[in-house]
Amino acid sequence: MKRVVVLQPFYLPWLGVFNQIALSDVFIFGDNFQYSRNSWINRNRIKNPNGGFIWLTVPVKNKHLILKKISQVEIDYSYDWPKKHLASIRNVYGKSPFFEEFYPGLKKILLSRPKYIMELNIALLNYFLSVLYIRTTFKLRSDYDNLPDNKSGSLLKICIKENAEIYLTGPKAKNYLQEQTFKENNILVEYQNYYYKPYQQKGKEFIDKLSIVDIFFMLGPQKTKELIYQK
Repeated sequence: MKRVVVLQPFYLPWLGVFNQIALSDVFIFGDNFQYSRNSWINRNRIKNPNGGFIWLTVPVKNKHLILKKISQVEIDYSYDWPKKHLASIRNVYGKSPFFEEFYPGLKKILLSRPKYIMELNIALLNYFLSVLYIRTTFKLRSDYDNLPDNKSGSLLKICIKENAEIYLTGPKAKNYLQEQTFKENNILVEYQNYYYKPYQQKGKEFIDKLSIVDIFFMLGPQKTKELIYQK
């Protein structure tokens, strides 16, 4: 059954995003959704071995920010944040089993200084997906014309255009999704219910929903992939 997912492009996202990608036949980036300040679009978390977590935040240019679509948001390079992010990641994971093998690919993308946050996020996502050998069809929400202003209606129209049989989404979508209209169009709404088992992290306490880099450098691609597909 053909499964469609529509989601914003997040910065170094947690495994739940990779789970949605792995389960999708068509994954659509919400590039023309309105940008939300201080969201997962431009920040994420890594482990702090001394307790808690460390935020990695990509600064963005603030001019007219609340009016911009995600695809229009430019990254601010007024200070060398890529170097800071890379130093934080190295400080935490530098002695991890898979750090030396996969850190160079991450470093190359961060130092390439892409102009837009969406460009950066998709490049990072594609890097990890390529190493994990996870494949799907990617599209942009802006590729679809004449979508209704209503969020549920626009998602339904995308699913109809893609001949989707299943629309996969997160549990928060229950707050706005008009499931009956999907049912009337023979599309099943499937809510993601993804939790992964605790794994070995730096420090004593386990923190869930950290960035992909946490589990990837600790466990490597094979075990990470197993957890991505885990129900």
